[in-house]
Amino acid sequence: MNRAAFLDRDGTIIRDVGYINNPEHVLLLDGVVPALLDLLAHDFMLVVVTNQSGIGRWRVTKPQYDAVNRRMCDLLAVHDIYIEKIYYCPHTPEAQCNCRKPRCGMFYRAADELNIDLRHSLMFGDKDSDLVSCVGAAFKLPQDGGWRHLYPPSHLPLTPPHKTP
Repeated sequence: MNRAAFLDRDGTIIRDVGYINNPEHVLLLDGVVPALLDLLAHDFMLVVVTNQSGIGRWRVTKPQYDAVNRRMCDLLAVHDIYIEKIYYCPHTPEAQCNCRKPRCGMFYRAADELNIDLRHSLMFGDKDSDLVSCVGAAFKLPQDGGWRHLYPPSHLPLTPPHKTP
């Protein structure tokens, strides 16, 4: 079985700017690149699990949400970091659905689809709702930059250097 590092998206991988609907606003957080490289080096599969109530509130369309994810994945791919799969809950908290964190619906689905052992997996996020009970350990990072304390920005550039012809 695989073990996964589950990651929240907004405020954990990219800057949380509210209901982000424009890929041009996607910025990787300081320290996230070396942190994810370390997780990959320790054989953790990277899986994003994210509450996206902006979709349920009609502030973000599904195509906008997809474009933001593509931009995030493109920025990570520059550093040879690839997300195995992204799971999201589009519902508002009032819906009381089973997929919205801190409930475990997205995690159970990922475990089934990707053959993940949840007991040996981790969760990283910036909100109390990310502290789920269905994984081996969950870690709450300081909002919008928690990796910076573990991996100072000078450790690895967040954008690739320009190549000269």
